[in-house]
Amino acid sequence: MAHREASPHVPRPDLPALHSAAGSVLGREVEFVEAMSGGQRRDTYRVVSATGERYVLRLDRDAASLEKEAALTALIGERVPVAPIVGTDLGGDRVGVPFTISAHAEGDPLDEALSTAGEHEAAAIGGAVGRTLADIGAFTFDVPGVLMPSLEPEPLDASLPGLLVATGERILMDDEPRQTLGGPVADGFLALLQEAAPALQPVASQAALVHSDFNGKNLVVTRSADGAPEVAAVLDWEFAFAGPPLADVGNMLRRQDRLSPSFVDAFVSGFAERGGWLPPGWRSIAAALDALALLDLLDRGARGEHGPMYADACALIDEAVSRGDLAPPPQA
Repeated sequence: MAHREASPHVPRPDLPALHSAAGSVLGREVEFVEAMSGGQRRDTYRVVSATGERYVLRLDRDAASLEKEAALTALIGERVPVAPIVGTDLGGDRVGVPFTISAHAEGDPLDEALSTAGEHEAAAIGGAVGRTLADIGAFTFDVPGVLMPSLEPEPLDASLPGLLVATGERILMDDEPRQTLGGPVADGFLALLQEAAPALQPVASQAALVHSDFNGKNLVVTRSADGAPEVAAVLDWEFAFAGPPLADVGNMLRRQDRLSPSFVDAFVSGFAERGGWLPPGWRSIAAALDALALLDLLDRGARGEHGPMYADACALIDEAVSRGDLAPPPQA
């Protein structure tokens, strides 16, 4: 659902330039800068100071995205674990591209933590993740919509049921997605969206904070002083919007067949016990909301942003059409 502008082509700065810029913004000597990940619009780098402090530098060719992320982390930082932003160059004056520098979040990515966790440990992690999601959804706005850098929502063009169908029609009728998916799959997915749309009415007026990419790669897990698992940070808020928290539930459970049943059960319980709303039919609602995210990935692919997430979205759409249901299959 989050609005993503096409990225202007701006050359990627070289490492010596980033090394100098990071030192200037941090006000301390930097030992080294190295690339972590890169994309069409956003690139991420590891920064280590001469005295060993670790940071993450994020370049983004859309300064408004970084500005929104900085405003959000400042707003929620006392109640939701985030990686504090410690320096910015939103004008892109130093390297020609806007960037922020945040503190490094100590811990393990959720995906890695779950890969070695037993059932008891997975349940403890799931509960912590569910409670954190409920804490995120406790922040609310006046109306649903895309969050601007000011954190004022830009109202949606239509109510959620209408938006789901209209977005599906626009993207699934486009030549590239239809060619990738195949006409029968594209038409079948659109039929599922049309069938699911009325179920979104109960959550259509919700205007809570939604992360919009709430999954294993964007959560860092550590242990509290008593040894219990806890969320150390929720990362990458660039796509956050005001809407139903069940969108984040749907994102987390998108591939629930690959998650431990104890994690899933504890995640859902932790979310509800902390105040997250699970209305009747919530699994179908969450899956329909997540379908908007899958459509967005298709749309980005049509603009040239191919990658693992695009391929996974295509596979998920094909699977949904094959089983005749947007909701992922229950665990065995």
